[in-house]
Amino acid sequence: FVFRAVPGIGKGIKIAVVVALVIAAVGAGADRINTDRFMTLGSLETDYNFQDGGRMDIWRRGYALFLTNPFTGVGMESFAAAIGYMRASEPDQIPLWQAAHSAYIQVLTELGLGGALAFLLLIGQTLRTFSRVRRRETGTDLATVAGVLMSGFVAQLVAAAFLSQAYSPFFVLSFAFSAALNTLTAAQPAGASATAPPVPSWRTLQTGHPPSIMPSVPNR
Repeated sequence: FVFRAVPGIGKGIKIAVVVALVIAAVGAGADRINTDRFMTLGSLETDYNFQDGGRMDIWRRGYALFLTNPFTGVGMESFAAAIGYMRASEPDQIPLWQAAHSAYIQVLTELGLGGALAFLLLIGQTLRTFSRVRRRETGTDLATVAGVLMSGFVAQLVAAAFLSQAYSPFFVLSFAFSAALNTLTAAQPAGASATAPPVPSWRTLQTGHPPSIMPSVPNR
C-alpha cells in the first residue's frame, strides 16, 4: 500500500493511514505495554546498559578484544568465551560469559577487520540494490517488492545494533533477495516488468493456443 502507486491516493494520505493504524494498535495494546521501562529513558545513569556488565561495558570490552586481534578476531561464536576470559584475568571481576548484544560489535570482535568490512559491504550493496530497483521499476510489482524488502531490512539493521544477530538467517535472506532482484533487473530495460506478457494459462500450455484463438469445434 505504501510503496504501490494507487490512483487518487497521494503519499500524504498513505502516511496518515499508516500513522492512524499505528496509533490504533498502540491504543489497543496499551494495557500490555510496560511503560515503566520507557520512563527509564529519562534517567540513563541508573539504566542497566550504562552500568558495569551492561551493554556499554560489553561493547567497550568487545572493542578492546578487537584491538588485541584486529585481523583474525577471536573466532566465530567465541565472543562470550573471550569476554569471560578477559574478565577472569582482571582483579575483582566476576568472569561473566556475555553475548555481544550488537551484531556489529559481534562481527568486528569475532571476525576481525576483514570480516567486518565484508559484512558492511554486503549490507551496503543490499541497500543500494533495493533502492535502485525501487526507483528504476517505479509502478511495477518489483518496485513494491523492493520497497517492502528495504523497509524490513532497515528495521533489521536497527535491531541488529542491540542484538547478537550477526549470523541470523534474516541477514542471509536479505542478501539473497537483493541478489535475486539484481539478477531479475540486470538483463531488462527499466519498467519492463510492467509490460511483461501475461503468464500463459494451463489451457494454453495444453493446446498451444490462447483461449481467444482456440480453433472452433463444430457441433455434431
